[in-house]
Amino acid sequence: MKTRAAILSEMALPMAMGHEGAGVVEAVGEEVRDLRPGDHVVTCFVPGCGCCTPCRRGRPALCKPGMRANVGGTLLSEHLRLEDVNEGFDRLAAAQTIRQVVVFD
Repeated sequence: MKTRAAILSEMALPMAMGHEGAGVVEAVGEEVRDLRPGDHVVTCFVPGCGCCTPCRRGRPALCKPGMRANVGGTLLSEHLRLEDVNEGFDRLAAAQTIRQVVVFD
């Protein structure tokens, strides 16, 4: 597989490629307020810090702290799981399926 700037040389393989995900919620903890089992959700694994120039200009996909976290396999906090259980996922419209909204490029 060819990539720009040989970025794979910095990553531990094997790994799932990409920085977005979609799925169906199987279970939620007692503190989760916005999601329920059966909800179809999407998420982005390249978080934006909200403070850097690209984030402030509305381009969080160019966030360097977010890219470092993605390459390192962590969140911005360097943890491996979400700490704020009510953020990080967006519910798909009820009429949409994951197949309808997946994009490959």
